Amino acid sequence: MNVYEFFDPYEHSHLEAFQTLQDTGSWPKGFLPKDTVIPNHWQMMITAKIADAWMEENL
Repeated sequence: MNVYEFFDPYEHSHLEAFQTLQDTGSWPKGFLPKDTVIPNHWQMMITAKIADAWMEENL
């Protein structure tokens, strides 16, 4: 599974983990499953997923 499939923007702990990544440059230890693949465009995919979730919840 890739990080985009794993990441759930509706799960508060996933958003906190993403904030930790932004603040420290690393995902929290143990957050990602060991078999997670991180493709080159992962950050754009996750931020789009967060934006889509925000739009669904707020518009």
